Amino acid sequence: MPISPQPEQVHDPGGRPALDREWLVYLQHLGTAPGKRLQLWPPPGLHQAVDHFNSGRFFDSHESWEALWLATEYPIRLFYLAMAKLTAGFEQAHRGKGASARRLAIDSLLYLDSFRPAFMGLDTERLCQDVGRWLSRPAAAAVPKRLWITPASGAKARR
Repeated sequence: MPISPQPEQVHDPGGRPALDREWLVYLQHLGTAPGKRLQLWPPPGLHQAVDHFNSGRFFDSHESWEALWLATEYPIRLFYLAMAKLTAGFEQAHRGKGASARRLAIDSLLYLDSFRPAFMGLDTERLCQDVGRWLSRPAAAAVPKRLWITPASGAKARR
């Protein structure tokens, strides 16, 4: 099956979800997730987003991921969107809004699937597994206190 042309970078007002889907389909048709074919240096701001996440400061982490998302083109922006959704979901969980938290976490996993098992030196496989375990708990389950974004095997954490 021939690969379709690369989707656009811009969208009409309200058209971002449709463009996101086009990019996810495009990545699936390539047969290789970006984490397997692209070797990227983490941009400024990524380590701050991870540090906020790992310290349970999900609102601050969300703000950092969102800033990266807004400043980045496809397909990498899908990774940042996934992380922004995940951290927004965990912030919702901390506020007792379980249904919203679960919806955002599930949505983020759909995006993160294209960036497994590792991306930009981060172990996305482990993160997805940890989030999956959290989602398998009762709806009232709090966000785990020890949920971490870790460096991928063989990747050195750069600061």
